[in-house]
Amino acid sequence: MPLAVNTGQMRILGVLFDSEGQGDGNWEGVLKKVERKLQFWRLRQLTLEALDQAAPLTLVIGESISRSIKLARPAKVHCLPGARAPDIEATLRVLADTRAKANVVNTHSHTHSSHSVTNFDNVVIHVGTSEVTKSSLARVYDLARKVCQHRVIVSGPLPAKGNDERFSRLFSLNRWLANFCKEQNLVYVDNWASFWGKPGLLKRDGLHPNAPGAHLLSKNINHALK
Repeated sequence: MPLAVNTGQMRILGVLFDSEGQGDGNWEGVLKKVERKLQFWRLRQLTLEALDQAAPLTLVIGESISRSIKLARPAKVHCLPGARAPDIEATLRVLADTRAKANVVNTHSHTHSSHSVTNFDNVVIHVGTSEVTKSSLARVYDLARKVCQHRVIVSGPLPAKGNDERFSRLFSLNRWLANFCKEQNLVYVDNWASFWGKPGLLKRDGLHPNAPGAHLLSKNINHALK
């Protein structure tokens, strides 16, 4: 019987090796788990800032592009690189649950605070280029309302460079978001209109805004917050 040679990945005694005998792939899953735990630990700081902030605090949450957003009012940017809608949903659910538990404690102890725990003045959610489903986005916006005193603002995707499939998906998502936000009484920031036909506003990767692009993105959101 001829011997078969495996030139791909191989697991030996529970350790995954690639074709070059390296075991780097074993760290990918571990690092993702550590990153998720770190994100939840960062939520503790979010809840404290929302509670202690004297002025109204706006929460900005989204994938890596959200890091470029600079608001003209007090804000906390919670960046989740590579995040999809379920990741943002999980983060908002922790904040909503924390608020609900704290409000129960306040009710039983007959105490009152001028700022509800994890209650932000506004919540800005930036929708990036990661794969998302409309049902998961709807759940995200529902949770955002639970940690928001005033407005939920949805910042739409940028017309990123890429193949026809990506363009079609983002274009369709942008149109759906505009209609959905109108039906749900959410504020929608249509970044597509202001970025379309202006490739000079994006970095070489065709996804993230450069300095002028970040300025325009922030300007769009600041205008919606007025």
